[in-house]
This record gives sequence, structure tokens and C-alpha cells, in this order.
Amino acid sequence: MPLEFLLVTAPGGALMFFILRFIKAHAQVSIARTDTARAEARLVGAQEAAAIAGETARTALGQTTQALEIARGIETVGEQVAGLTEFLVARIDGEQPERRTAKHARALPSGNALPALTDRMIP
Repeated sequence: MPLEFLLVTAPGGALMFFILRFIKAHAQVSIARTDTARAEARLVGAQEAAAIAGETARTALGQTTQALEIARGIETVGEQVAGLTEFLVARIDGEQPERRTAKHARALPSGNALPALTDRMIP
């Protein structure tokens, strides 16, 4: 009797162990497949969002370029109008128009306001 018990129980226990391991492995594979499908869906969504963002950036860049061109045109027209206004005022008043300096140039102080160079200032 004990021998029959050992011959039946031992292989049955080993078979049950392998069946339980198979069930656990199958569950883990199912979880991995689900996670993979979700990751692929997120990747596709991210790629679509990146494509939309790229197109939006290209559109914004084009609009910015157009705005800069318009601003340059406005600046040019403003300079031309200022020059024409100075010319007309000078023509009406009979004065010579003064020479304009560069747009961003600073006015220099008069000759008396400039510091004199002395031998103490020269190294």
C-alpha cells in the first residue's frame, strides 16, 4: 500500500506543480501582452501628437516670418515718411535739413563737456 501511494502521489504532485507553474506563466504572458498593446497605443498617440505639434510649429514659423517682413516694411515706410516730413518742413521754412544720424546712434556731448586727456589717464 505505501508503495502504491508513493507511485501515485509523487507523479500527481509533480504534475500539479507543473500545471500551477504553467497557469502563472500564462497569466504573466497575458499581462505582458496587455502592457505591450497599451504601450503601442500610447506610442501611436504620441507620434500623432508630435506630427500635429510639428505642423503647428511650421505654421507659427511661417506666420512669424510674414509678421517680421511686414514689420520691416512698416519700419522702412516710417523712415521714408520721417525723411519726407523733414524735407517738407525744411522746404517750407527755408532751412537746410539737418543730417540725421543712424537710428541707434547716441548724441555726443559738446566739446567743453568732454574730459581732457592728461598724462595721469594714459598708462
